[in-house]
Formats: sequence, structure tokens, C-alpha cells
Amino acid sequence: MRKLFLLMYISLLLSGSVLAQYDLPFGFKKRFDIAVKDTPEHTFGNPWAGGINACQFGEIDLDGDGIRDLVIFDRDGNRTMTYHNEGFVGESSYTFNAALAGKLPHFDDWVIFADYNMDGLNDIFAYSKGFAGIKVYRNTGNPNAMFELVVFPYLKSFQGNGYVNVLVTYADYPAIYDIDNDGDLDLLTFWGLGSFVEFHLNESMERYGSADSLIFRKTENCWGRFAESDESNIIYLDTCFYINKSLSNSPRALEVPPPSGGAGGGAQAKGDPKHTGSTFMLFDNNDDGLLDLLLGDVDYSSPALLINGGTPEDALMVSHSYKFPDNNDSINMLSFPVMNYLDVSNDGKKDMIVSPFDPSLVKAQNLNNIWLYINNGETNNPDFELVNKAFLQDEMIDFGAGAVPVLFDYNNDGLMDIVVGNFGYLDSSYYGTAMNLYCDYRAQLALLENTGTASQPSFKLIDRNFANLPSHFPQGEKPFAAVPAFVDLDGDGDKDMLVGNDEGTLFYFENTASTGGPSNFEFVDEKYQNIDAGSYSTPQFFDLDGDGLTDLLVGKRNGTISFYQNSGSISNPEFTLITDSLGMVNVRNPNLSIFGYCIPHFYRDQSGKIHLFAGSEFGEIFYYDNIQNNLDGEFNLVMKNYLWIDDGLRSAVAIGNLNNDNFPDMIVGNYSGGLTFYNGITPPPAIVLDNTDRGLGIKIYPNPANETLNIEYPKVNDFRVEKLAIMNVLGIEIFSTFEMLNQIDLNEFEDGVYLLKIELKTSSTMKSAGFKIIIKH
Repeated sequence: MRKLFLLMYISLLLSGSVLAQYDLPFGFKKRFDIAVKDTPEHTFGNPWAGGINACQFGEIDLDGDGIRDLVIFDRDGNRTMTYHNEGFVGESSYTFNAALAGKLPHFDDWVIFADYNMDGLNDIFAYSKGFAGIKVYRNTGNPNAMFELVVFPYLKSFQGNGYVNVLVTYADYPAIYDIDNDGDLDLLTFWGLGSFVEFHLNESMERYGSADSLIFRKTENCWGRFAESDESNIIYLDTCFYINKSLSNSPRALEVPPPSGGAGGGAQAKGDPKHTGSTFMLFDNNDDGLLDLLLGDVDYSSPALLINGGTPEDALMVSHSYKFPDNNDSINMLSFPVMNYLDVSNDGKKDMIVSPFDPSLVKAQNLNNIWLYINNGETNNPDFELVNKAFLQDEMIDFGAGAVPVLFDYNNDGLMDIVVGNFGYLDSSYYGTAMNLYCDYRAQLALLENTGTASQPSFKLIDRNFANLPSHFPQGEKPFAAVPAFVDLDGDGDKDMLVGNDEGTLFYFENTASTGGPSNFEFVDEKYQNIDAGSYSTPQFFDLDGDGLTDLLVGKRNGTISFYQNSGSISNPEFTLITDSLGMVNVRNPNLSIFGYCIPHFYRDQSGKIHLFAGSEFGEIFYYDNIQNNLDGEFNLVMKNYLWIDDGLRSAVAIGNLNNDNFPDMIVGNYSGGLTFYNGITPPPAIVLDNTDRGLGIKIYPNPANETLNIEYPKVNDFRVEKLAIMNVLGIEIFSTFEMLNQIDLNEFEDGVYLLKIELKTSSTMKSAGFKIIIKH
């Protein structure tokens, strides 16, 4: 009877399926060639790459030329950037190539590139989201289908009485390396409760005489015979016993170095509990044939170098230091550094890139935080020299954390400039009483002046502290999450400025410039008209009701928009709250967060129709219409993520015609502090979404299913899987992947009814979605 009931439930669900069609009014295409300068002599090499915050680096040949290219993965937004390696010997010769990223799978939180089958092609080990483990992709070498998912949902190791998941959390960066020097890759990771390092031996060579298998067995619970305190980064040498406070008197326990103070150290969000996490870099630091360990730790600025004094078969860490390299350029990355060892200068010797790894959005330096150390020694006896603290970042426009672009002609020359608000730059950090790290950020406005022409924009970075926002607050107080908006508030013919902020109020700056001259903003009021819209106010001025008076719209952290109608006059506006939930707009994803971080941008096209593009916490750009004559009703959500644009967390949109053609252009900001330029193009053809498998050719079997579910896709090449998700009957997503899985292991799912959603995307941006019911019995 149970199975019969479930099958009836399927028929009820599918009988309600309908077709949905999108007729989108605007088309956009990324453009990377819009020039940006910061000095007359320097043009940014890659200004519109989108900024970088908490990155990992890897090398892999993506274009088949035999030279390994560079991959940057920013865990803030799970963004992947790719650089073609020109291969010039003795120098870093990378050229940004966004197309190469299309060859890579989607990553979450961390990724490691390593050649597990020793065929000369780096494979991929990546965090398996939702499973606290590792998934593996084999590099096929086929440029049309380069990666095959060979381990999913997680890598297993024989532990105790059977093969179980190798536990690696999103906050840990394991070591994947041939530790026993037998020709296959082994694995180091911390024990689930911290303190001790587990060694998982790969038995591929022992069993099969080749490295092409991933057969692991946990052989050591305390590799290197050291332990790390579960409350700090204190290292205990020559011990494999349980660590507790009583061990602090041990003669081998060396104390943690004091906080570096000022901007040194990490940051802890208010109310964010302390958590564990570590990063590994294995290398031979002194050419003795033994693997030493560089160990990064959450909340601490400097990694610990542990020197191996054991044997190749039995590692024993005999000393450690928190100063590495041992010179004036030692690593001090504020909080939780990750170290990547790869050949950046094409000289056959591995160099080192150090960057933040902390998963928190408020716990690290977010500018000048990519440190490149060139190796003047050998791979097995490095001599590191710090040559750049903003490697590749210095060729981007990067405004710390949380870039919000606003178009505004600040110098009245008829060309739209860009004023960029931000969440903030790291201002200072400190340790609390429980040795947690906390951070203060400092929001600033930046000015990009349009130095081009009406038909060809180009920009110059004039000022990273436009209007000197932080100077208008008492010592010790710093604004953050600043978002500007411009309109004439005093009737003198020039545009004044309001700035939203984390407190929900609006800072008022009066424009005191001479008529027709460049804007000059003077601070007037910290709480304009005593408006308090709610946390993280993001204002926009727009005549929403068509009465000729500019109204005030304010997005908020809760995902909604407040509407303040101008009940005054052009020269003396009075803003009256009409609703704190305009159009029933809500960009929050309740399955993932209690916040939405709505950043609204209303736009009126040439015909007078009003459109709304709303940025959101997880980067989707929500698009609404049915706005005019419907201010008391519910706006129509046309598309949750306009054209599937995904530039990272906390999207922010500015739209305007910057090249004097028939199509508006768009600039998108993100939490990594960067901007992406989208050229307006012809709108796409109608996009059809099918709520069932009608016409898609997707097959799943068996259904009901027990241990595995098989998936067959259309026999065509012009598509890719954008996302595959499994939801329960309440619509809550319990599993998702961006891979084209042919089989799903159901052993981790409880018995019940589930919804399988498969989204396909073609090269022409057409997209369909298939929904199927899964039953496990």
C-alpha cells in the first residue's frame, strides 16, 4: 500500500504541469575591453574581472598547448577565473581568458588540482557540498569534455570495519600528495574533532601496480606525532594523546604568538561562533628528503612551519616556527592563510601564493591580500622572496568587499561616471576575551571618471575615498556598507547625495559645487529626515508614481524594498513612507539564509515602461515588471536570475546607455569588490521553461528507486547541465550539484518522496528545466 500511495502522489504532481515562457526586454553580453586607468601611465590589464577576496590557486592545462594555465577560485561567491599561461621562462606571463573557465566544473568552498593517475594531466579534488567530503574529477584530456566525475558524493577510506567518508569540512584545506613516495597520491586531513592529523594511504600502487585508482586506508591517527590545540594554534610536539587544558604545562607545548595588532589578525562577525579550520601545504623545506608542513589556522595570521625530523616512513615533527619565510617578508595574512605551491614564473621551480581562506565574509583582509613569493632556490629547498602583495589583483578594479556601482555624471560633462559604494575595507582587528578575532571595516566611496566619448566609454580611477566619508564620524566610529544615491534635494540645480549604510539611516551630503562644475559634497546630516528603513539601507531616487517628483526607494537586508513617496516639491522634497514591502518584492532565499540584501535598481526604458532589477545575497538578479499603476499590488517576478548572470555574492546593478546605441548597458558589482561590464545587445528570443520533461528527452530509472537512480540526457551536444537538485516534498533543497550526473547514490537519503529538478542550458542561452519524482523504498 505504501508504494501505491506514493505513485498516486506522483500523478497528482505531474498533472498540474504547465509551460512557462520568458520574453525578456534586454540582452547583455560581458565585455572586458573597456579601458580603465589609475594613472596616465598605467592601464589596468583586467579591470572588469570582478575582484577577488578569499582565493585558492591551481595550475592545469585547459587549452591543450602543453603549458599549465592558472585557475583562481574565490570562495566568496564560488567564482572561478582562468588565465592562459604564455609560458615565458623566468616570468609570470598570464593573460586573462574567461572562456577557459567554461571547461571547468562548478566548485564550492575549495578545490585542489593534482594528477592522481600520473598521466601528466592535473585532475581535480573538490569539496563535496552537503557531504563534508571530497569529490574527484578525472582529466580526460578531451577539450570537448575535459572532466569526468569519477568519485561522488565523496571519497572513501577504509576506517575501522569498512569504507566510509574521508571527512573534510568546508573550513579545511587538506593535503593531497604522494606522501609515502610510491607513485600515487595520499591524503592528510584533520580528525573530525581537530587536534590530530589523519593519514589516508592510497593503496593503488600496492594493489594494482598503477596510480589510476583511489583506494584509501586510514593508517595513522596522528601523522607527524604532533597536535594542535582545539582552542588556539598552539602546537604540541611529540604527542598523540588527547589534548586538553592540562597539557598547557607540557614542556613541548609552545605558546601561540601574540596577536599582531592593528590590521594584523583576522576578524569575527558579531555573534559568529568560533570554529575550527586548517590549511595544509606539504613541501621539503630543507632538502632532506622529508616532507615538512606549513599549517594555516583559522583566526591566526601566520602559518606554523613544522619541520620533519623523522623518516620517510614515519613522520615526526621536531620543531616549529610561526615566522615563515624566516626574513622580513614572513607571512602575515590577518586570518587563516592558505598557501599554494606552484610554478608561477615558468622556471621549473615551485613558487608560493598566499591568500585568505576563511569562509566568513567578515574575517580577512580584502585588498592587497594575494601575496606572491618567488622561489630563488629550488623546489625542495626554497628561498622565497615576496615580490607582490596584490598578485593579479592589482590589474583589476577592486574595492575591497561589496562593490555597489551607481551611474552619476559627477563633473557635468555629459558622460556618465561611476561612483562605487562598498561594504568596506578592513580598518582594524582585535582579539576578544575568548581569543576570537573581530574586525572593524571602513566603507568608502570610489570614483571612476568616464574619460571616453559618448559612443566609447573608458574610465579613470580618480579617488578611492570620494567625499571622504569616514572623516565625518567621531574617532572610533566607522561607516560600513555604504551605498550612494544622487538627486537634487535642495532645489539649487545640482545633485546632492544620500548614502545608505548598515544602520539603515541615510547620510546627507550637499553638493556645493559652482554651476556646471564638478561635484563637491559636504557632509550635512547623519540621519536625513530621520529615515530609518532597516539594516543595510540601499537607496535609489526614482519617480515611481509618475507625478514629476522623485521618490525614494530603499532596499534592505531582509530582502524587501521600502517606498518613500515625495509628498513635497522639487525644491523641498518630503519623503513619506508608503510601504515597507513595495510590490511584495522579496529576494531572500529562505532555504539558505535569513537575509536577502536587496539592492534595487528601477529603470525606465525609452517607451516609458518601468523595470526593476534587484540584486540579492546569493548573486541572483531578480527581474520584475507590472510596476506602473500597480504600486499597491504585487509586482510580477519575470525571472529570478536575469539571463542566469552570476558574478558572485551580493549582486548590485547599475543600468544606463553608456555607448549611445539602442541598448542599455549594465554594470554588476559583487561582494568580492569588483565590477563586471555588460554591453547591451539585442534581447534574446523567447525562452521556454518546461515544468516536466516534455520535449527534453530526459529519462530517469528505476522509479521507484532503491540504491541508485540513473539519468539519461538528450542525444545532442548543444547543452549543458546548469544545475541538478533534489528537494523534499516541502520544496527544501537537500542536495544539489552543477554536474551532469548519470547516476545518483541514494543510500544517503531517507525513504520518501523527492523532487528531482534538472536545468539545462544551451549555447544560445535557451534554458529548460525538467522535474521528476524520485522514490526510495
